[in-house]
Amino acid sequence: MNPGGGADNRNEHPAPVNPKPSHPNRAAATFSSFTDLTHSTPPKGLAMKRILITLAVALVAAATLSHAAEGGATPEQAKAMVHKGVAFIKANGPDKGYAEITSKTGPFRFEDLYLVVYGLDGMVHAHGANEKMVGRNLIELKDVDGKAFVKERVDLGRAKTSFWQDYKFTNPENKKVEPKSMYCERLEQTVVCGGIYK
Repeated sequence: MNPGGGADNRNEHPAPVNPKPSHPNRAAATFSSFTDLTHSTPPKGLAMKRILITLAVALVAAATLSHAAEGGATPEQAKAMVHKGVAFIKANGPDKGYAEITSKTGPFRFEDLYLVVYGLDGMVHAHGANEKMVGRNLIELKDVDGKAFVKERVDLGRAKTSFWQDYKFTNPENKKVEPKSMYCERLEQTVVCGGIYK
């Protein structure tokens, strides 16, 4: 009893002061274990491999999207177009094939991608970007860096059945001189080529 006559309840339900868990580090230990389980770190070699693969995929995707955004054809599209051109010439003969490749409304144009057909002597038989080139021998033609790219092309055509060639040429879409990669396949005494701008 307290002096005022009321009941003294201080000792019946004592209020804890600064309560502490029975094991002060149990909560931290539990959280730490959960974190370790959900965010376990793979071995260093595996982690690095994952990072490199992710970066490689991202770079390829970025390059493809960048090229597509600029309206440019891809290497795969260039190869497919050359295969299509070779098949068309084989099926329909050179005269019809060359006419279709040179036509601005024919099936052998896509954005900045077009086909050309050069004889192994440097003579232009078909040109999808400039019909004025047809019938001219351009064996001595050089790019802005002085590279005799037609001579290189026919030399490669004599040595290989298919190949890629790099040089600089005017992009018909923007009229700028840009680096270009040309994919070519030999067909009898000619090379059928289609290229992409970089």
